[in-house]
Amino acid sequence: MKLAGLAATLAVLALAGCGGGNTSTTGASGASGAAGAESQQTADAKAKIAGLKAQTAMEVYATDKNGSYVGASLTALQKIEPSIPDSVQVTGSGQGYNITVPSSVGDNSFTASRDASGTTSFTCEVPGEGGCPASGEWR
Repeated sequence: MKLAGLAATLAVLALAGCGGGNTSTTGASGASGAAGAESQQTADAKAKIAGLKAQTAMEVYATDKNGSYVGASLTALQKIEPSIPDSVQVTGSGQGYNITVPSSVGDNSFTASRDASGTTSFTCEVPGEGGCPASGEWR
């Protein structure tokens, strides 16, 4: 009986197909334009990821400095998180910081900042374009 069920399942899979063949690709992974060209959405997503990595490294930096962001730099953050790209711009002060990451496609840049009161904000340069929401706030 189990053999008959297995045979029936294989027959259904054979008739339905198991993928492959000539299928069209759509969505974010589909090709549009030159081969290997990165979309603005993808580039913006990578910039946001880099910004969040830098923000996390910044908090580790401040933890090691008794809560101060003074002296924070790209080099210091890359020692904590080596995958932070060289394009990240970092400034730190006593109780705050500013981290800006430009997108590699388009004119967007993504900023994570913390003011002296501890309020953190996440803003982007070109609201409504690419991965920057119309509100201009990306998180």
